[in-house]
Amino acid sequence: MENLYYYIKRYYKIIFRAFLFAASVAIIVVLFPREGKFKYEFQKGKPWLHETLMAPFDFPIYKTDKQIQNEKDSILKFFNPYFVYDSSVFESELEKFRMFYHRKTNEYIESKFGKNDVGSRKQDFLSNAKNFESFSIKIMTDVYLKGIIEISEIKENLNTESRITLIKDKIAEDYSFVDFYTQKTAYEYVINNTENYLHANNVIIKHPEFYKSVNLYEFIVPNILYDAKTSDNIKETMLKNLSTSKGMVQEGERIISKGDVIDNNVYRMLESLKHDFELKLGSSYHYQIILLGQIIFVFGCILVLFLFLLNFRKDILQHSLKTSFILMVVLLFVFIASVTLRISEKSIYIVPFALVPIIIKTFYDSRLALFIHFITVLLVGFFAPNGFEF
Repeated sequence: MENLYYYIKRYYKIIFRAFLFAASVAIIVVLFPREGKFKYEFQKGKPWLHETLMAPFDFPIYKTDKQIQNEKDSILKFFNPYFVYDSSVFESELEKFRMFYHRKTNEYIESKFGKNDVGSRKQDFLSNAKNFESFSIKIMTDVYLKGIIEISEIKENLNTESRITLIKDKIAEDYSFVDFYTQKTAYEYVINNTENYLHANNVIIKHPEFYKSVNLYEFIVPNILYDAKTSDNIKETMLKNLSTSKGMVQEGERIISKGDVIDNNVYRMLESLKHDFELKLGSSYHYQIILLGQIIFVFGCILVLFLFLLNFRKDILQHSLKTSFILMVVLLFVFIASVTLRISEKSIYIVPFALVPIIIKTFYDSRLALFIHFITVLLVGFFAPNGFEF
């Protein structure tokens, strides 16, 4: 135990620097993606520089993110919202109207004729009031039979060309939005018909102030109600069932020959093959092999960096702070590149890798700056898309 303590005390600087390099290898390996790399380099609009490529297995041709988003937008735009027909609304409002009308009629009789009046004027009023009640019930029946649609929750999405799906008696049918009244058009229909009735019967009806005080539109409420739960479920199912691919490439089918220009269709096939190829390499068996390969590759790069410093800049290795600074610069840019690639593949080109040699040159010499830059770009190029181009 004492010998171990003595050994650590004597060589702690060397042990600490070895730990720095080992930790750098571990951190970089953690930052590396675990899926395999597609071995071919390609660009849209450029010639295919490799041998003739045949499909190694069956794979679908995936749609672009833009195509999928456009199809989702189209589904949402032309989606028919679901409504449910509630027959109890008419029954409830009709009962409320009858109770209201009878009460109002009795109050008017008491104030105008008195309870004990049995004259002809009172009988005429009762007869006209009965006719008006029948007319009002007919108007309500017509309106509710056609249906009053609730649009408060989705008003901005409905217009005269919209269609809806109505669930009535557990049967769903498609209708045009204009097949129904809105609450506003139902109000207008009731008010106009009431005014026409009173105008046509103004000779018979002797008490217009009573009938005008009966606001029939107060008993007009929506009976076709928006079913948010069903609409959301159907919409979610349609989006979930949206196909992410169009067409298939069969095993052994020729994808592209050497020298052919990569057009849009071929580019989609290559991207789809790359996706499935790397997905297959990401399986548990290949995962272990890929991880081992990454450890060897990163260890080799860091070892080359260590040997360069040992042979040409030993003064840096003798100072822990200087060694930490060099490794920190490499780690920082590998980390930035890794995070950037998770956001978007193209955004890797906005990472200012030219800052690496500038920073190193500021404190050391241009030879070391160029070598550190080379090691950093080599590490990033291993997991960047189109690594050789990068």
